[in-house]
Amino acid sequence: MGERRYTTTALVSATGYYHIFAIPYVASYSFFNKDTRFEIFVDDVGEFNETYHDGISKLTEIHGGDIITIRQMDTSLLGSEFQQATPRFVQVPVVKTDYVYIGDVDVLILDSMISHQHIHNMHANDLPFSNVLRKDTGNIHSEIGPRLSGLHFSKWDSYYPLPETLTKQNEVSSEHLLYEIVRDKLGDFEISVDFRPMHGFHISDKLHTWDPNSTEQIGLHTDYLSGYFSLRNSEYWNGLKPSFSEIYLSWLEIIDSTIDMVWPENNGISVPRPNYSNGKITGAGMGDCPRISDITACRHQFLDVPSQKKEFTEAGQIFDFIDYTKQNDFRKLVLIGGDYVEHFSTINRAFSGITILKTPGDRYPPNGLYDVLEQRGVIESISWDEASFEAGSLVVISPQAYDYMAKVDFDWGTIGSDVGIGIITSDSDHDFCETAKCLTNTRILTNLDREDSFCIQRKFEDGHEIRYYVDVYPMGVSPVPDKDGASIINEIHKIEIDGDDELFAEFYESNKYRLDYDKKRVERYVRYLYSSELYEECISEVDRNRDKNPVLLKMRARAMRNLGDLENCINFYRMHLMNYPDDTDCLIEMVEAIKNMGADFTPDLNRYSEMTRNRKQLDEWLSKNGVLHK
Repeated sequence: MGERRYTTTALVSATGYYHIFAIPYVASYSFFNKDTRFEIFVDDVGEFNETYHDGISKLTEIHGGDIITIRQMDTSLLGSEFQQATPRFVQVPVVKTDYVYIGDVDVLILDSMISHQHIHNMHANDLPFSNVLRKDTGNIHSEIGPRLSGLHFSKWDSYYPLPETLTKQNEVSSEHLLYEIVRDKLGDFEISVDFRPMHGFHISDKLHTWDPNSTEQIGLHTDYLSGYFSLRNSEYWNGLKPSFSEIYLSWLEIIDSTIDMVWPENNGISVPRPNYSNGKITGAGMGDCPRISDITACRHQFLDVPSQKKEFTEAGQIFDFIDYTKQNDFRKLVLIGGDYVEHFSTINRAFSGITILKTPGDRYPPNGLYDVLEQRGVIESISWDEASFEAGSLVVISPQAYDYMAKVDFDWGTIGSDVGIGIITSDSDHDFCETAKCLTNTRILTNLDREDSFCIQRKFEDGHEIRYYVDVYPMGVSPVPDKDGASIINEIHKIEIDGDDELFAEFYESNKYRLDYDKKRVERYVRYLYSSELYEECISEVDRNRDKNPVLLKMRARAMRNLGDLENCINFYRMHLMNYPDDTDCLIEMVEAIKNMGADFTPDLNRYSEMTRNRKQLDEWLSKNGVLHK
């Protein structure tokens, strides 16, 4: 093929879990637009290139070697506090083109002549860029200042080079910084013609896949249906799809099933263009379909991003769950009970099949989407009497099903020893399953240690945070419920009210695998072991819980210090400070340990002294111990 001349560089961020969108973004954009090259900014270039080697190779084979450049995200121009979407606005492409388009990587592009559309809008506004001002009134954004939207098309020289000083950096929105960058370049400006097309389906974890009452808060944007059919039916797209992430393919399956649900008689080529009237999307051949929010409802399990890691929300663990199933060669998923089906339908391509084993009174299917998913062979549902468990399957049991199995004295031997078993649970003493009115906390019903546990949801009710997990047990182990959860909870509550630490520790020790869902109870038990000078036991308990509860690392450091292992205790103090850099007590204890070893503590002190929570406390300790530090 002849050498292309690219007029536009599309620049997107694919950090965190957003790497799953990068190859489909380039593939779809390039299908409709031949004038654009791409620079994708990621967390780790080597890892991305290895994961998506096939996709990159196919794209360069089709479009040429200069179609895509993978770059390391550079945040050196930013401060320590910035919103996740901010870094893309301060990246500089390595290849200069006439225009740059800073976009959203999670858009499936279904529009042509994108550059021409924005150039036309630039002429209409007599501006060297195409974007819109957000309409903020009476909210936190209006207090900070104006902001442009995150989809920014610009002449190259009207955006680069970037200003030497970047202002309006904050964790609220990246778009204030974008406005300041543009204003620094152009001065004050006005936008008279609003033009900000999405150019495709926004496959965002924040948006409903379908909402009959909204034209904006949906991923399946009706303006781009014809483009989607053209792309979906192309040899080009189907040749690239095997290189896409399993999760992205799962979401495409949900989109296709939603289309079939909304237009049940569609021919797979086109549908009549719908209209939005009287607050609802209507049109020929459309069924009366509910809102489809499966991806949005499960967004926490996908959010493997820095902001979530910083807060230790356990987000993004569905990727770890998928890795676990691959490592253990679990090819098929069996869900006993359909209450949490959306958490697994959204990863349907990670398995050869998903079977829903319905218990009596089960609420499955939650909506018509699942009827279509069954018609398409993505999911099957069977009645309780048809139960069977194929070797190499992973069986995941919902709380309502677990309650039912306990009541009917289920024969766990029927599941077999050649399948894996997982149970959905919560970390709440008070959350109840709507269907069975049983506790969602199933962990408390059996005192068996788990092989692993994966967070799949986080929600807030009545001011309390509740997290949901899939607890998986070693192969061949059946987590038969052996006690009433309510009695265990009542007993631990009574002990906690009484305030007897020894009684608490004794009860916790004998029920630790039931009670370790509660981080505060784990911390109390660890502190009891430490205060009782049971340092080896303290270290062991921290190691069992530290991945889920990193605040415990400081207690491990203290226990090692008291055992005389200063070198390793310092390493754990450092690990704790990486997570909690403002912990003054930890900083002081670490400096003291380094000082007692006769080593140089200056680098550590310099690194954390400006971030520490109580600088006065630190300065007083330094002065008392004759340590000079500016």
